[in-house]
Amino acid sequence: MKDSKTIILEMLKDGRIDVEEARALLNSIEDTKEKKYSSFEDEMASILKNLSETSKDLAMKLKTYLEGLDYDDIKSKASSAIDTVIKAIKDIRINL
Repeated sequence: MKDSKTIILEMLKDGRIDVEEARALLNSIEDTKEKKYSSFEDEMASILKNLSETSKDLAMKLKTYLEGLDYDDIKSKASSAIDTVIKAIKDIRINL
C-alpha cells in the first residue's frame, strides 16, 4: 500500500494536480500528524498526572493504615498461634 505522500507526488507527476495543490495536500498531511501527536501527547500527560495523583493517594492510605496497626497485638496473636501449633504437634506425638 502506498503512503499518502507517494500518491500525492504521483498525482503531481501525472499532471492531475499542480504544485500548489500538491504542497497544500502535503501540508495537510503534516498538520494532521502534528495534531494527532499533540493530542496523544496531551492524553499521555493527563494519564501520567492521574497516575501520579493516584500513587500519592495510595501511599498516604498505606501510611495511615500502617501507622494504625497494633504491632504488639499482632506479635501476641502470632505467638499464641505458634504456641497452639506446637501444642498440637506435641499432642500428635503423644498419641502416636
